[in-house]
Amino acid sequence: MAITPLGFGSRIVSSSHEKSRSSKTSDDSDEVLRGQGVIDSAGEYASMSMLAASHVKKSGSKQGETEDWMQFAERILDEHADETILHVESALNRQFMTPKELRAFLLRFFADPSDLLMALAALINRGKLKAEQLEQLKELEQQLNAEDSDRSTQAGINIALVAKAFAQKIKQSAGNLRMLYREFLSYDGPVVYLYEQWVEEMESQERENIMRYLSRALACDLQALPLGDINISEFGDYFLRVGRLRELQSLEHVFTQQFFQSGLFRQHSQLINSEFAKKLSQLFTSGIRNQAQFEENLLLFISSQLGAMSTDLRARFLQLLILAFGTIPTAIFQSLEAREELLNQLKIYMDYVKAQEEIMMRNGLLNKEQKPHE
Repeated sequence: MAITPLGFGSRIVSSSHEKSRSSKTSDDSDEVLRGQGVIDSAGEYASMSMLAASHVKKSGSKQGETEDWMQFAERILDEHADETILHVESALNRQFMTPKELRAFLLRFFADPSDLLMALAALINRGKLKAEQLEQLKELEQQLNAEDSDRSTQAGINIALVAKAFAQKIKQSAGNLRMLYREFLSYDGPVVYLYEQWVEEMESQERENIMRYLSRALACDLQALPLGDINISEFGDYFLRVGRLRELQSLEHVFTQQFFQSGLFRQHSQLINSEFAKKLSQLFTSGIRNQAQFEENLLLFISSQLGAMSTDLRARFLQLLILAFGTIPTAIFQSLEAREELLNQLKIYMDYVKAQEEIMMRNGLLNKEQKPHE
């Protein structure tokens, strides 16, 4: 993928100057352009406000060009980035370094390429180094831009503030969220596989927060690209991918509610806990994705979660399972045939369980009839 011809540093600076000349507005698009995304809840607004307050506290006493370089430093996912930049600047004033030496030296403080590029931009913008050293910094900056063939470095810069804000809510580090966004962009497999992985690793609310984060990050990343950038065309697929993930989350909720709101589980509410809910979600994803894996998961679920139930109640659970999968649109399955095969297998298994229950009942009656004659 091609990289935007406008450098990271110059793009952010020019955007900042253009916005300062334009009239101020309070709509969501401006929030997105500032790298914050659309704020649609009090909790998110509070997170953004805390970030803004933190930035004001650190830079309120600084004016002019100092404020310009801070816009680069705040995109570095290290709370001590500004102090580190000043430390690096002091070292470079004492010792001249070539681009190769600069890279090795700066990587000791800024291991992530996005952080490294923003550190370079901040040092260049401050302009406190000798002209010869600044030229070396600019050369390294150009090298890093040229190496960013998959746009992961640029994307990491564009969504840094969003990652910082959501880190407070999701309880993950901003660095992990930045990496998650990059992995999301590079993922090229079926969406259901990705969702299945999330079900394994996260609770429902965390998955919801991750999807909101990805939506917000995509909006910020897209807004940061200049008009005509070749990469803009890819964002349609990214947003569709998030939409598909949200659809799966919604359908999973509908699926699980078929059980939680049923008379069977209202009478056996002691069975419902976080582990039960997670296993039920895994049944949902394996059912729409992989028939062989679903059969294994179903048997494991029944033995581990429903072991205390009678055969009759297990049959009722299977009936609920058939109804729950019946509510899922055909398009969610790999094919119409896969959906029909799944439902048919469940019906066969349910009939088998019912037959087992009838055999047990008949044996019980025979035992009762034989006892009086003994």
